[in-house]
Amino acid sequence: MIALRRRTIGQLTLFILAILLSCSSSYDNQKDEIQSTDLDFYDKLYNSNIGSIERPLQNRTVLQFSDSSSTTTAPVNYTLSHLSAFLNGLVETDINGIRHVASALMALRDFNNGNDGIVPQIKQCNSNELHLRFTMEFIDTLRQPLAASTELVRILDRKNSPPCEHNSATEGNVVKAYPSGIIGAVHSAVTSPLSTIGGVNDLVTVSHASTSDDFSSKLEFPLLARTIPSAGVDAEAVVSYFREVLNATHLGVLYVNDPFGTSYARVIQTQAESGNYSIVVRSVALQTDASQDEAILSLKMLNQTGYRYFVAILFEKDFQTIMPLAYDMGIAGENYFWMFTENQLELMNSPITTGTKLAQAVHGSAILAKSTGRRLLEGTKFYDSYLSQFSTLWKSEDGWKYLQSKLPHLDLSMETLERSEPNSFEFFLYEAVVALCIASCDAARKTNSDFYTAQDLYESFVKTTFGGVYGPVFFNQKTGDRQADTIKYAVYNILSAENTSIVEAKYQQIFKQRKKQCLDNKYSTSRKMVWESRVDEESFHGLSALNCLYSTSGGKVWELLPNSEFIYADGTTTLPDNLPPLVNNNASSTKVAAVSISTCGLSIGLSILWIVWTYTKRKTKVVRAAQPLFLYLLCCGTIILGSSIIPLCLTSFDLSQGILDGACASYQWLYCLGFTVSFSSLFSKTRRIYHVSIGTRKSGWDEKEA
Repeated sequence: MIALRRRTIGQLTLFILAILLSCSSSYDNQKDEIQSTDLDFYDKLYNSNIGSIERPLQNRTVLQFSDSSSTTTAPVNYTLSHLSAFLNGLVETDINGIRHVASALMALRDFNNGNDGIVPQIKQCNSNELHLRFTMEFIDTLRQPLAASTELVRILDRKNSPPCEHNSATEGNVVKAYPSGIIGAVHSAVTSPLSTIGGVNDLVTVSHASTSDDFSSKLEFPLLARTIPSAGVDAEAVVSYFREVLNATHLGVLYVNDPFGTSYARVIQTQAESGNYSIVVRSVALQTDASQDEAILSLKMLNQTGYRYFVAILFEKDFQTIMPLAYDMGIAGENYFWMFTENQLELMNSPITTGTKLAQAVHGSAILAKSTGRRLLEGTKFYDSYLSQFSTLWKSEDGWKYLQSKLPHLDLSMETLERSEPNSFEFFLYEAVVALCIASCDAARKTNSDFYTAQDLYESFVKTTFGGVYGPVFFNQKTGDRQADTIKYAVYNILSAENTSIVEAKYQQIFKQRKKQCLDNKYSTSRKMVWESRVDEESFHGLSALNCLYSTSGGKVWELLPNSEFIYADGTTTLPDNLPPLVNNNASSTKVAAVSISTCGLSIGLSILWIVWTYTKRKTKVVRAAQPLFLYLLCCGTIILGSSIIPLCLTSFDLSQGILDGACASYQWLYCLGFTVSFSSLFSKTRRIYHVSIGTRKSGWDEKEA
């Protein structure tokens, strides 16, 4: 009876718990569904309350929202923060610029809704205890530092005026609030002034694409962080590929003369001088936005090196200018190998027009960039979830309308966006938005005052850890840069034949794993880090859990992808020579060689004849007075000296390199030895005559007696 009663109570308890869980799940699903369809909820919340906001707070605005459709739900106080994103390709829209805006908006939506499908750590910040949400606006830098800086100064002026003044002309869902952080920019030359101005105004800047080594200095950029490593890490990968895969000994570097290009070229030079063997590097600068004459001058300097392997660190405009000129000058195409940096990975979504000089110049060349694309990333949780969510969100009618409201100049179709591929900068932008939101959440929880400072936000940011496209993301707390060992590199082959233009991954840089040991919630910067090919992110839930990250005693190696062959400019898989074939400008013709050998024979024959004559006349008074020993030495010296002509004449004939090398070495020995013997005998004989003459005068012996 007692057992039956206990069983009944247990079943009743389970039933009640099931009902509660079902209701809770239903509420959460309903809440998520409402928020996911209402993309502009927080934009409208801010814009609908701008009349009541006298002045924006330092880094957030507190607004109260009351659900008019609910009689039981109490009003919610939302803390709204605003982000200003400085990107490219928004006014004159291109596919990569649109994808970047869509990626940033999706990251913002995921954080605001607590959607942890891509980054599990987002869920920890989306709680009822802290209603921190974000809005975002987008500014086109036009790739110009002055234009971007002017826009940022205009945005910062909002701090001293009520929101209603600068939101009077707001179109659609655009929010014009005072920012709590800056996202961007793409080019290092643009990011530099943005970070400086932002730092003076107590704003953190997070860049997803600027890689200049200068940004690692916290004395100059104390509030700048990056979700991308510095250019030095990219340069190390470049040198590694040329050394390990191509066995290069000489390398020409053409770089754009700005902070990004100069730091990239500098690290290539440094890395090339180290390692198992050094690579001779010649660097040539190219002015930013160079004219055709300036480009030709730089290419002539590059051509004078005589090298055939080149690294080009160029922006898109310079790339379009330089490469056709290089093809016309004969230093691009067959017999040459060019490697480009990550900027040219945009060719994946904007193929080169086939048949043009640009297509002919870059056919068979390479791009070294971070790993991206289905072939390299498909099967990982982040990549698969990202593509699925991106497609579902932006091909919906509500999603497309929301994207159009953020991009008034949008002139591309939804189908074009659907067919395009994400590049690595897009993933880093998503990570930058997510990381800044998570760090803001952490800073808001830790602060005891009404506002968190930019320094509080920066310190939280560099300590943030979350699951990214290549696995867990860590930041260097001294520099604010992304840790180099959380990045994967690949080499892509540009193929622009007559009917097609594609960019395919051929090589991927991996860690050579020799010893694997699980790191139990610890991270050591002194260890080499390695990710297995298929990462099990299910084991990565907590911010410090590193169950799938291992240490290794091996180093990085380049691995050719399965069923892949790198196609070079001549259409074959044969690597061009690093240097042009050696041309012997000192080689003489056969006729000259015949005359020289005849003269040599005459010289040797006469020397032998005089040796024989001296020997036969050695007892005569004249020969005895001339000292026969010195005459023998003089003739032997002329024989050796004359025979040095023979090795020089061998260059006129088709002989092996070993024989020619021996001939060159023997010429020096024969010439020097023959010259030394001949003139030593003359000098010795002259000196002896001198001493005999002096001795004769001292003894009173005159010439007549002699």
